[in-house]
Amino acid sequence: MARSTAPVLTRRHLGRALLARQDLLARTDRTVPEEVAHLVGLQAQEPLDPYTALWSRLTRFDPHDLGTGLEDRTLARLVTWRGTVHLHTADDALVVRALVQGVMERRVSPGNMFGRAVAGLDLDAVLADVWAWIGEEPRRGGEVKARLADVGSPDLDRLVDVVKYLLPTVQVPPRGVWGRTGQARWAPLDAWLDRPLAEPSAEAEDAVILRYLAAYGPASAADIASWSGWTGVQAKLDRLAAAHGDRLLSFRHEDTGRALVDLVDGLRPDPDVPAPVRFLPEFDDVVLAHADRSRVVPPDLGSNHVLGLDPRPRVVLVDGVVGGLWRITVEGERARLVLRPLTRWTRAQVAEAEAEGAALLALHAPDATPTIEVTPP
Repeated sequence: MARSTAPVLTRRHLGRALLARQDLLARTDRTVPEEVAHLVGLQAQEPLDPYTALWSRLTRFDPHDLGTGLEDRTLARLVTWRGTVHLHTADDALVVRALVQGVMERRVSPGNMFGRAVAGLDLDAVLADVWAWIGEEPRRGGEVKARLADVGSPDLDRLVDVVKYLLPTVQVPPRGVWGRTGQARWAPLDAWLDRPLAEPSAEAEDAVILRYLAAYGPASAADIASWSGWTGVQAKLDRLAAAHGDRLLSFRHEDTGRALVDLVDGLRPDPDVPAPVRFLPEFDDVVLAHADRSRVVPPDLGSNHVLGLDPRPRVVLVDGVVGGLWRITVEGERARLVLRPLTRWTRAQVAEAEAEGAALLALHAPDATPTIEVTPP
């Protein structure tokens, strides 16, 4: 078989392209809604993680802008990509949730714990009852569990999960609002936003894939599948090429030989452009949005090793790749940032991490006395 003549991209090429498109090489002047839309959503399983993610990307980030967006319903937190909670603009929430319904349905399989939780039930009737009931007012997970107590499921906790997967719901404020606390409460997405869900279509999928490439590319079919949870992605890319081939370029990964697709006008900076130290929250899509994470997680470090050190790692990017972990604790009037290098940092990198970390401490604990500790690698 003839070897592909597509131009080759190294891990470092791919890493710098990713950082540029994620606004992690240089912060952007976009507003909060503009950046959330550009990224096609932000991981939000931990309610305050989008605040750190946006702080690392925006030149002028006011956390209250995000909280206000949740309260005025221009932003929404809901289960979308990979069946996990993401922060979206209201417009994207209605489109993306429709496009991932198949992802949600595949999570409920006869051979897994979710399938076993619904075995023998009239699931359509269960879903219809809960849908009408949460339409009256937002409900907590515990309330949903109590509502389902008599339906005959052997695993009520998993049944509640099934309901959250299969019904297009949204987590309502004050959950996720800066400076406030609240249990997760769920409401129908269309009623909360006062607009119907979009109809899923090939055109909508094409538009989202193009946006994914703008924010995460160059990428393979496996990368897009890893980010979205979709199956049959290669067929989607073939369809995209037929409809928008003039907007696409082909590349090849130097190490794996895997075919990569990208936008003609996608940012692909010089691989040697300096990359500043940046702090990412748990589960940031920079780390999760590709099947091949070597562009941002050094192969000699590896995702599994990082997860072994901390199952919910908050990572520090050093020279454009995962180079350490960070954690903030606040006790009384003191706030402490611990930096844990996973590689050997230069003195300049330590100083830059401490300066960036001090600014992050000021975001999370503005009234506390800050301290920073750098542990030995």
